[in-house]
Order: sequence, then structure tokens, then C-alpha cells
Amino acid sequence: MHILILAAGERVVTPLLKRLARRCDLTIAADGGVRLARAARLPLQHVVGDGDSLSRRDQRWLLAKAIPVDWHPVEKDQTDLELAIDLALAQRPTTIEVVGAWGLRADHTLSNLFLLERPVAAGVNAVLWAGWERIRLLAAGKYLIEPTFIGQRVSLIPLSRRVEGVCTRGLKYALREESLQRQQGRGVSNEVIFPHPMLEFTRGTLALLQAFGRMRLAQL
Repeated sequence: MHILILAAGERVVTPLLKRLARRCDLTIAADGGVRLARAARLPLQHVVGDGDSLSRRDQRWLLAKAIPVDWHPVEKDQTDLELAIDLALAQRPTTIEVVGAWGLRADHTLSNLFLLERPVAAGVNAVLWAGWERIRLLAAGKYLIEPTFIGQRVSLIPLSRRVEGVCTRGLKYALREESLQRQQGRGVSNEVIFPHPMLEFTRGTLALLQAFGRMRLAQL
């Protein structure tokens, strides 16, 4: 199952939202993420949160559509996105993609990125969209980097203190059995030079960033 989560952060362009929604089996809004669904006229199957980001118009829309809502108190230990991820994981998905979770507040932005370690630990493919950049969290293993195009900017950002045994193929600046450290920028701004680039590492957690753009939408 492929699940899309709509958060209440930055504005997301409608063409990207629609394309992501078409390939998903279930769409969940984390509280104010309802506005993204309304603006893009997306089908929405579930809402979870405390309601503090919902306008009266949002609430009327939810009632009219009879969309199930899991209400939680405003004073709680979990963020709305965390609750949405828990709900998504309960469906035993293969992939979770998150939009609208980047950029407006630094505290939420950092927390939202690290929240994706939860699905990764459960063996679920986890992706967060930051504008036209896709951030995919990876546990140690071997991966085909896709979709890509020649000249695409790709960055490898360690989330654990150290990522070991990093090997790449098809990128301009090759890594061969090397280590990336969180306090260094070694993995930033690489470039795709051959089709079907590969990435492999033996230990740690890594964020794979791929830059797209409106003109590359068809490749997503």
C-alpha cells in the first residue's frame, strides 16, 4: 500500500500534489493538511490531529464529505504529523510520502525529518517532499536511485553520526567504501552522470535528496 500524508506546513504546488495522489492508495491529512486536499480537490480518506489548524470552513467541508477524523487534545505529547505516521503504519504500507511538512517552522521541519526514521525502522519506504526536492530516508543496504535524469543534483546527508561503507555508481563524485560524517558536508551536491545510478552503504541512516523541478514532473 502506498500512502500520502498531507501536513500543514509549506504550500505545495497543485500539479505535484495531484501527481502524488494519483499513485497513492490512501491519503491522510494531518490536521491543517486538510487545506491542501481542499485546494487541490484531492480525495481524502482520513484526518488526524487536534483541530487547532482547521478553520470553520475546513470543518464544514469535512462534515459535508463525511471524512473520518481522529480528534486528539491540543495539549499532547505527539505532533499531528507523528499521529498521522502512526495511523499510516497501522495500515502496513510499503511506502509513505509526506508533503507540506517543510519550511515554515524550524522546530517542526527538523522534527518532521527525523520522524521518518520510524517508518524506515519498520521496513517502509519513507519520502518527504521539500518543494521540488525529494528526501528519501534510507537504512543500510543497496539502492537504485530513481527516478533520475542526467545532470540532476543528488545529495547524501548522514542522519546518524557516521554512515559507513558508502559506494556510489553513476554519480560525478564517486564514493568507494567511504564514510560520511554528520558534521561534514562531503555528500552535498553530487550530480547524476549515467542512467540508473546506484548507492550502497553498510551502516547508518542516510537522507538521499534529489532535486527535480516543474519541468521534470513527468518523471516522478
